[in-house]
Amino acid sequence: MRKIYYLASFLLISGMSLAQHSQSLLVNKTISDGVQSRPILNSERAAGDPIGPLMDFSDPTDWVIANTGTPSSNWVIGTAGPTGGFSESMDAIVSTSGGNFAMFDSDALGSNTSSQNATITSASPIDLSAYSNVGLTFESYYRNFQGSCFVGLSTDGVAWTDVPVHSLLPLNESTDNPEVVSINISGIVANEATVWVRFRYEGAWDYAWMIDDVQFVEGFEDNLVMNQAFMSAGTEALDYYMIPTSQIQPTTFGAWVENNGINDQMMTMLNVVVNDGTSDVYNESSVGLTVPAFTMDSLELTTVWTPVAGEFEVTLSTSSVATDQFTADNELTLEPITVGGSVYARDNGISTGSVGYLGETAVATSMGNIFEMVGDFNLGEIMIGVGSTSSEGEPMYADVRLWNGTEWVYVDQTQDHQIVAGDLGSIITLTLDDVIPLQAGDIVYVGAAHYGGNARFLTAQVAEGAIIFNEGAASQQNSVFIVRMGESFAGVEETAAVTGLQVYPNPASTQVTFAYTLSTKANVSLVITDLTGKTVSAQDFGMQNGGNYSTVVSTSDLSNGVYFYTLSVDGVTTTEKLTITNN
Repeated sequence: MRKIYYLASFLLISGMSLAQHSQSLLVNKTISDGVQSRPILNSERAAGDPIGPLMDFSDPTDWVIANTGTPSSNWVIGTAGPTGGFSESMDAIVSTSGGNFAMFDSDALGSNTSSQNATITSASPIDLSAYSNVGLTFESYYRNFQGSCFVGLSTDGVAWTDVPVHSLLPLNESTDNPEVVSINISGIVANEATVWVRFRYEGAWDYAWMIDDVQFVEGFEDNLVMNQAFMSAGTEALDYYMIPTSQIQPTTFGAWVENNGINDQMMTMLNVVVNDGTSDVYNESSVGLTVPAFTMDSLELTTVWTPVAGEFEVTLSTSSVATDQFTADNELTLEPITVGGSVYARDNGISTGSVGYLGETAVATSMGNIFEMVGDFNLGEIMIGVGSTSSEGEPMYADVRLWNGTEWVYVDQTQDHQIVAGDLGSIITLTLDDVIPLQAGDIVYVGAAHYGGNARFLTAQVAEGAIIFNEGAASQQNSVFIVRMGESFAGVEETAAVTGLQVYPNPASTQVTFAYTLSTKANVSLVITDLTGKTVSAQDFGMQNGGNYSTVVSTSDLSNGVYFYTLSVDGVTTTEKLTITNN
């Protein structure tokens, strides 16, 4: 089975130095908002029937803390979240029980830490002699930079078997807050009379790891878990979430599936359903295969989905011939895919963090996504997600490169843009002076760039096909950036005079308000189009003086669905999605 995340083939043969991200390769930690909590079902906290008490850290004497790190550093039990310069944005774990939890705040120890190796161990053993099928569940919140997390099991309190957790989590990415981790440990401690559990962090200058609600449970006999899902389109096997009709291409799907039960799962299949909001337009399954107990494998469909204009929801689920004993972890739903309009986007619209200053010297750095062109495309605009902790007044720009079969060739860049308050945490549009005519078959890199200062750019979902260029080297990024391509048919020389564009409500029902500020006198117009490109609303405001403006557009006559609004200021356009939900 193919790996889900890998660097595109054309980049691997480049003469540039390539490497996975690490601190030694000029990749800094990121400061971003914490991961939003997701509701946890009661049944998710304990996957099977509980064995023994829930270990929720309410009594710190139930745990023994130790370390062999340099300098020595310990787990702490309490209610306060991380305090490191980067880890504090994670906030505290939102566990089911609440109250005390255990935390190792690696970042708080500072960047000069040479090594960290700390454990927190149950003070008393539990008797599992009556159980031949045993699982362990706990709630976890971890963000990865250069650390490793382990769950250890022991039958004598001396010799330990460590099981890695969060090993698939990419650099600078977080788990959910919290993520329910479920491990079948029958092969290690089943039918043992004395069993201890410990949590071990190993690494140096990471973010933080928090755990709570540890529970031994009766293990599953039949339990498939959907771990990660992916889309794959084109020869470079990339994923796209906003697709102009000129760039439509066949797409297939796959996922990592884990067998967390003691029985081999025969005829394990991946099923994918694509729904257009009214009906299923694609419903296919992979070839069945056997996933042995306690192993993980990747499943991939051999059939393809070729989209048409519209908005689509993709749901992936896994099953086997056995009846799964816990179905809540068998399914994943991707963010909506929009087909139509003038924006070509790799990101799913959900920001997971940001990347900013790289290295120890102020050098120009570009970070962005690879796009494969299916049809001709006139690249005139580049949309960039700007991190909320960027510095106002910091210069940034967008750049474009083409792959010539051997190396990346610089094509063009936008004029510098000084970051303003209204840019922070939002997606801005930069316009190229000259439209770049791209052709079918082109492999293009579109990036957000700065000169080494505090300009930070938003990242989205884990996916292949993102790069950081820094000091002449190209390094792989494990999650795509919110950097999008916008089609245009004319270039402009001036910089947009509009700031602070607000569109609300979005989704809209009977009306939508467009509010913006002009820094100078400019000619302004507003156009709303449907997915086919048909204009459904157009307003020409003519020449407006500098100042604040607000206009209300009636949407009561529009059908439910996705549209695009384009605000043009002296020929510089901003195009974004508008959703209509009339009841």
